[in-house]
Amino acid sequence: RFKTKKIFLDIVNSVWYFGNGSDDGCMKNNKENKKIMLIGFGIILIIILVGLVVMMIVRKNNNDKIDNLQNILNDSIQIEAVVNSDKSIELTSIENIDDNNKVEIWVFSEPIYLGEFNVQKEDDKYYLNGLNDILKGKDLSVGSHRLLIMQNDKSLGYINIEIDSDKLLKTTSSSIDLGNNTDNKNNSKVENSTSNDSKQEEVKKTTTSATTKPKQEEVKCTPKKFKNKYTYVYEDKDTCVKNGDQIDAWNYFRANGIPATVYGCEEIVDECGNKYYGVYYGNTEGGRFYY
Repeated sequence: RFKTKKIFLDIVNSVWYFGNGSDDGCMKNNKENKKIMLIGFGIILIIILVGLVVMMIVRKNNNDKIDNLQNILNDSIQIEAVVNSDKSIELTSIENIDDNNKVEIWVFSEPIYLGEFNVQKEDDKYYLNGLNDILKGKDLSVGSHRLLIMQNDKSLGYINIEIDSDKLLKTTSSSIDLGNNTDNKNNSKVENSTSNDSKQEEVKKTTTSATTKPKQEEVKCTPKKFKNKYTYVYEDKDTCVKNGDQIDAWNYFRANGIPATVYGCEEIVDECGNKYYGVYYGNTEGGRFYY
């Protein structure tokens, strides 16, 4: 019982000394532990900050690359292509291609990198093979897409493709396309010639009507020309009444012995039919004078 009591007291004393820092050794160890913990937290924070900065840089570079690819696509020319039954793509109008180097291909609308491909040349025609399996693995949506073809960091152009319900390249036919194009060209020629003829007829009608239309005499008028002389003319009566009391007019009347003592505003119409308000002067005897 005595030993148990002693052990209990030793534990209480140890906790007391540790909590209150009364023991120099415990205090020293406590400070060192806190220092180590602060250093550890500082290192962890630095690692987290560095990781965030790296992620932001990588994301920015990716966004810049996507924007750059979109601009390249917008500035690229369309390459006529035919998807054969074996899913090989025949590039019928590609130019400036280096036969010895591979091409890089991106699929849009959201740019997805498909990889590098060899372009095979047979009988002066270029073919892309193996693209169908890559596209199927990307799980693209059904419908139209564009493939940007690049070589040596330069765009060779883009081709339009169709993905069917089986997530495969949709086969096209060159003979049908060419035939339709020929028919369209012929039809457009007929339409153009017809539209040109109709335009010529319209021009003739317009010329005839212009020459046969009698000339109308132009009516000339002078703005703000009135029957009487008005030096001060305004578009509304309130402004006329407010500004009609002009010292120049009174000086003129005094200098010439004209018995003007009051002024007013009257509605007047010029030669062009526009309505104004003119300032007139008079006296109590009914005289009216104009300045």
